[in-house]
Amino acid sequence: RVGLITLEDQHLRLHCHDRTTVLLYTAPAKVVSHSVCPQSALVAMLTIDRQLIAFSAATRELRLCVQTGRDKHADN
Repeated sequence: RVGLITLEDQHLRLHCHDRTTVLLYTAPAKVVSHSVCPQSALVAMLTIDRQLIAFSAATRELRLCVQTGRDKHADN
């Protein structure tokens, strides 16, 4: 399938050429930063809770989910 990957708050979606939309993944918290590799369709997301998530849009699999032990409200 050929399409466009979009991210809206917590929802990663695939918008296909045939005008269908597929919900690929819903993150556990709001995504504050992300990066997409166009060659592999791998999406890396960082949530507001400092959770790193890697999701493969090509295979529709969660590839990595890491939570830091640092308190999100701690001073720098």
